[in-house]
Amino acid sequence: MMGKKGQRRPPSLILAVIASFACASACGDTPAAPDPLPVTLSILLGDTAPGAATAPTVNLDSIGDTVRVAASAKDAHGNVIQGLRIVWETDAPSVFTVDETGLVKGTGAGDGTLTATLGREGAPPLTATAAVHVAALPIHRDDRAALVALYQASTQGGANPWRDDTNWLTDAPLGDWYGVETDEDGRVAGLNLRQNNLKGPVPTEIGELTALKHLDLTLNNLSALPAEIGRLARLDSLKLARNSLTELPAEIGQLGTLEYLNLIDNDLTKLPTELGGLTALRILYISYNDLTGPIPPEIGRLGRLEQLTLSGNRLTGSIPPEIGLLDRLVYLRLEENFLTGPIPPEIGRLTALQHLNLSNIYTDFGLTGPIPPELGRLAALEHLDVRYNDLTGPIPPEMGQLTRLKALFIHHNGLTGTIPNSFVSWQALMEFNWRQDAHGDLCAPPTDAFRAWLSGRNATGPLCGVNRPPEVGSTSTPTVKGWLAGMAEPFRPGESRSLGVPPEAFRDPDGDPLTYGASTSDATVASATVDGVSILTITATAAGVATITVSARDPGGLEAELSVTVVVVGG
Repeated sequence: MMGKKGQRRPPSLILAVIASFACASACGDTPAAPDPLPVTLSILLGDTAPGAATAPTVNLDSIGDTVRVAASAKDAHGNVIQGLRIVWETDAPSVFTVDETGLVKGTGAGDGTLTATLGREGAPPLTATAAVHVAALPIHRDDRAALVALYQASTQGGANPWRDDTNWLTDAPLGDWYGVETDEDGRVAGLNLRQNNLKGPVPTEIGELTALKHLDLTLNNLSALPAEIGRLARLDSLKLARNSLTELPAEIGQLGTLEYLNLIDNDLTKLPTELGGLTALRILYISYNDLTGPIPPEIGRLGRLEQLTLSGNRLTGSIPPEIGLLDRLVYLRLEENFLTGPIPPEIGRLTALQHLNLSNIYTDFGLTGPIPPELGRLAALEHLDVRYNDLTGPIPPEMGQLTRLKALFIHHNGLTGTIPNSFVSWQALMEFNWRQDAHGDLCAPPTDAFRAWLSGRNATGPLCGVNRPPEVGSTSTPTVKGWLAGMAEPFRPGESRSLGVPPEAFRDPDGDPLTYGASTSDATVASATVDGVSILTITATAAGVATITVSARDPGGLEAELSVTVVVVGG
């Protein structure tokens, strides 16, 4: 029985239904003799204490709830008659039952009638009835209290209002509260408060939501998770990306049903080894935090893992060989860390892998040693990126077996030798960059077959023994169009403009670095210079028209040129 704000009414709040004695219709045509002692019978909720109210309706909040009723008989003077035997009956046992003591129990959602019968010697039996209603869903007070605690904590007592708090803290069913999903039993099964301005630590009461399966608190400003998060034994999806979390409680490892965990873009500094307990996990995203130290070898216990991203942290040391135990892995990103050491050959065991990114952006760190031939076993691989490391040696011929590759980035390492001719069997490949730094001389075979294979692909790198000239790039890109427009706008004498040469204006098919220069057709009208990098400066001298030519030169002296007409007006 529920009152305002979900509280049970005390028994004395129920109004009376009184059955007064009268001749039953079963008496036939013969009038019954008057009852020498008129008696009234009423059904009471709870007990027969003085002042207890009678019950026109018995409300049960959910199937399985119970309530005790009693019957009270009074004489004509209002005195309670003691020691009477009452018989209890239900007309709808599928909705509720009642035992000989008056204990009513809900057995199914619906309505029925409760009857109390008082048998008397020398007089017809006396009955009283009450309606019984059993609600379909329970009102789970622990769930409600947990949600209230979350609201109060994350609004900081009202000082930090949510973006949307429709129906929160009202008498509406929990499933009508913004972001709350309830299951068939009325328990909170889903909570989606994504980008809703929650702030501060998640309260310990979150652990009371033991039926919770999906929790999405992405894009808020939450600062901490309580240990009680480990009590959410049914949780299968936990999304906490883009908050301000600094650590994970060890108890997170108790979430044995968790399949999806997203912690991207927080302030986490350490991975608890207890993460290895998440044996049902399929998706783990922890990119762009402040993680330090080595990748914990316990990660190899996540045998069902399909996607793992640890990119954009400060992880150090080598890639643990235990990574090779994740034989269901499809997506692995470890780029932009401080990793060192070799690529473990155990990665070759990840035969379901489609995306592998081990690239580096830090000059003082990077993977070393050769590319392991075991990578050739990754028959499903479509994207491989190991750029900007310190890898050395030749390309292993086993890599020719990666026929599903669509993108291969091995540039800016110290790789040497010739790219295997078997690469021409890669019909899916669209992007390929093999240009090395000063410590490597990797080049592509200058054969007609290899040249034909490279044509039509976005390929960058040198051919063995061949230097191809730079080319003018696309002049239709917004940056190049803006650069050309900046030169074409009329000048006035004495005016100077400095315009950076866009990288898209020129390209070198061998990936060679380019240096820029500039010249003018008439120095009396305008002059042009390029500084040591790529800043073009045009200075107008006098009214007239001049052609400014910008050149891009590779280390072998080959050039490409792009010209624009400059107009100087006025005097």
